[in-house]
Amino acid sequence: MCQTATAVPHRAALRVLELAGRAPSAHNAQPWAWRVRPRSLELHLDPARTAASGIDAEAAERNAVVSCGAALHHLEVAAAALGWEARVLLLPEPGHPTLLARLGLVRRPPAPEAGARLDALLQRCTDRRRFTAWPVEPAALVDLAAVAAPYGATVLPVLDAVDHARLERLVLRAVEASARSGLDDGDHAVELWSSDGVLVLGDADDDRRAWLRSGRGLGALWLEATRAGLSVVPLSRVVELPETRQALRGEVLGRRLRPHLLLRIGWQAIGRSGVRLTSRLPVEELLLDD
Repeated sequence: MCQTATAVPHRAALRVLELAGRAPSAHNAQPWAWRVRPRSLELHLDPARTAASGIDAEAAERNAVVSCGAALHHLEVAAAALGWEARVLLLPEPGHPTLLARLGLVRRPPAPEAGARLDALLQRCTDRRRFTAWPVEPAALVDLAAVAAPYGATVLPVLDAVDHARLERLVLRAVEASARSGLDDGDHAVELWSSDGVLVLGDADDDRRAWLRSGRGLGALWLEATRAGLSVVPLSRVVELPETRQALRGEVLGRRLRPHLLLRIGWQAIGRSGVRLTSRLPVEELLLDD
């Protein structure tokens, strides 16, 4: 990969990394860090930003790596719009404690859809206001799930009414457990309503490679939802608590997948212009020294 990669001007690399940093992240931890090499970029997990109050170490690491996967996807989108093809190698040094991916960038003319995807990246946000009662068509959920597939991610739409009702109860249980523990910080005080569309990201595996696949798939389907005018709200608490995660896997997923994240999909009554965006760390603070 690196033999055919092009040397990327430092300013261009910083711009791509800045755009990648607009990716969603659990608890707004932004747990990614970057190393700029002469002919490659490296994505690292920052251990200082993986911990989260009230959840175990495995759930915190899973959240962080999924978030890094979303940032990796957004980097690919940004690079493509700016005339670079990102060639990605996941976990290039399996024994390395923080290295998640290495990317070589090769000059390519932007594809016809590249600009639209970049526009969606710039518009993407998490709008936690209650959705309207207007339903999301099952076909739209199936289409969103399919967008994640090229990244190796598995996304299951929850279309059965009984499974949806079970999920509602599990999400409420997780919210109540958070409140009892004093962890209801507003980020998780979102319930699941019967009119909401639901997607579950998961995998047969439960390791860093699987979490990266889910994160890249998350980035792809979120941008596609944004382009379609749909809002996406991640519900992480239900998969952070072992009790509700196991119940989700057994009662809803038939033990087919290990769930990594639950997503609410719906329509907002008004546009996103009034939504306050979460702050982003300056890219200079996310660079690792050689």
